[in-house]
Amino acid sequence: MEAQLKRAGLIERAYENFGKLVEKLMTMGACISRMEQLKIRWTEFEAAHKRLEEDKEVDANDPYFTDDKYEATYEGFLTNLGRFQDRLLKVKAETLRLGTQPAADGLVNDMDVNRTKLPTIVIGDFSGDIQDWVRFRDTFREMVIERPNLPNIFKMNYLRNYVKGEAAELLQEVPSGGDHFATAWQVLLSHYDNKRLLINKLMTKLMSLPAMTNDSATELMRVLNGVRNLLQALRALGSPIDQWDHFTVFLMRSKISPKCQSKWEDSVKQSGEPTEPDTFRNLCKFLEAERNALSLLESTKEYAKKTPTDKGENKASTSRGKKSSNFVQAIQEQSACPVCAEEHTVEQCSKFRKQSVDERKQTLGQKRLCYNCLDPHMLRDCKSTAMCFTCNGKHHTLIHTPF
Repeated sequence: MEAQLKRAGLIERAYENFGKLVEKLMTMGACISRMEQLKIRWTEFEAAHKRLEEDKEVDANDPYFTDDKYEATYEGFLTNLGRFQDRLLKVKAETLRLGTQPAADGLVNDMDVNRTKLPTIVIGDFSGDIQDWVRFRDTFREMVIERPNLPNIFKMNYLRNYVKGEAAELLQEVPSGGDHFATAWQVLLSHYDNKRLLINKLMTKLMSLPAMTNDSATELMRVLNGVRNLLQALRALGSPIDQWDHFTVFLMRSKISPKCQSKWEDSVKQSGEPTEPDTFRNLCKFLEAERNALSLLESTKEYAKKTPTDKGENKASTSRGKKSSNFVQAIQEQSACPVCAEEHTVEQCSKFRKQSVDERKQTLGQKRLCYNCLDPHMLRDCKSTAMCFTCNGKHHTLIHTPF
């Protein structure tokens, strides 16, 4: 751990230490050398971080984990890399003005605009799908445009790498180079930032979303995520979706299979308030639990043998009795909550829900649970397609931090 903290310090102080050199030593070659060294140290830091996560003897309550030293070091790495890039461009401009070091262009071209050598900014491609525009616009602004010390040449590079298809065609006439980044971004805004058109197309997609074609976890999550993602996009445009429960529940029920609808009705009857209007939140929680149960059952050899015939499945379910008729109960009986050790999922844990968002994050870190699906693995290994219902980010809604 001591060696890891030393690496973190070297990364975070990289540009500060470079600034201690006298001016004549802060040459283009020195910038390039320091940047390459910074990248090597970050690679070593990442590898060591992974080993620490996998080492069961390392205390999960160590300040390194609870204070999220990885995230702080990553931000320091990005900031220092940007400052080195700015310095390099400044030195290059001064070199060209003085007419010295004629090979400067080759050195810079070899190491600056190649995106693969930059830290990966995970945004997700945008191919012109109007449904995806708000997510892409807001994420690109936050992670690229508003990132400090990031030159426009890199912003343009990121934009061209993440824009595909129809959207990329709009930028074909825009020249490359940092000076034209603002023009390229404005072209996209002018074409896609039409609020009235966006709402109309999103509502059309919402109403025409295909219903489930079979009772599988994949089909259930396709419908659940499809509806929630479209609603989230509408929320971002100012639509009052929190007041649409009657409509969204009716719509969701029309998209799920008859079997899921029947199970939902049984769940409502067991809740003790069968005459109260359904809420979209409760319906989504129920469907997520059903998805988890289906995923577990589909992964077993026993389930795989029973899928060819419905009759065999019905007989097996009848022989198990009433408990096995409810997928939610089945999944709860097979695993204990890692937070309180009772028989329910982390999402259903009252102890976990009573915590603040920061306390929940700390609990997940201590228990080494995924920030996205709350299962026992790291976020980078998560295969779940579910996203935060509030911001559409890659984390669970229960740990969403309002801005």
